[in-house]
Amino acid sequence: TTSTSWDPRVWIGKTLLIYKIVDVIDEGGNGYVLKGISPSNDEVAIKVLKIQQGMPEEYFDTLMKEASNLSSLSNDPNIVKVYAVFVDELVIKEILNGNWYYYENSPPMIVMEFMKGGDLTHLLKDDNFFYSPYWVRTVYKAMKSVADALYLMHRNGFVHLDVKPQNVFLSEKPRYPQDLLKVSFKLGDLGSATRIGGKITQVTVEYAPPEVYIDTAKPYIDVFSLGMTLYVLLTRSLDRPDIQEMNDAFDCYIRGDMNCVKNKV
Repeated sequence: TTSTSWDPRVWIGKTLLIYKIVDVIDEGGNGYVLKGISPSNDEVAIKVLKIQQGMPEEYFDTLMKEASNLSSLSNDPNIVKVYAVFVDELVIKEILNGNWYYYENSPPMIVMEFMKGGDLTHLLKDDNFFYSPYWVRTVYKAMKSVADALYLMHRNGFVHLDVKPQNVFLSEKPRYPQDLLKVSFKLGDLGSATRIGGKITQVTVEYAPPEVYIDTAKPYIDVFSLGMTLYVLLTRSLDRPDIQEMNDAFDCYIRGDMNCVKNKV
């Protein structure tokens, strides 16, 4: 087994920490998002991080070291609240040694506020919302919240490193386009956040600047991703002229061929 071939539905009905898992909400490149219920009936979103051989250990180290900082940053009204970060080095070591029992029962995970409205990609795909007279104003409002969240993070010495429509969450699900006027937005998934100058361990190729492969974590990376996010939300298309090079650079990076990476960048 690898966590990339893992079926997240095995967690439904199980209890992780104190949370009973009731649903699988989503799967991204670096984790699964589950819905959990606490003993006192609070809903939470739980991101279970994927583990694979060759995955940078620095990633989990950073997450462990910065857990309390990320939790306090998430008190901001523009950021999805982080309740807990559970990362145990020895558990991760066991899983990497092939003991998947521990991945099933105590995986590395981030417990977050459950955003009832889901993320912006769902609305983006819905013609009723995208072509409504409220859409552009909604996108600007969402991007202002994200920009405010990033400003706070950068001022506190952190870079988010994964700004994209999938990580912009809605306070509630709008039924009709005019409901968009009542919705508020938050930037979510602080799981890849890193100190300014820290090592970049994860990349969403479509939204990252080319320099992401050869630089350390810097605020301009988030600003570039914010621009890409705004563009995609307004046009429904990626249109990056460098997407082939970005994908090639990613393949070279995985192979450890830094000459090829520099070449592509």
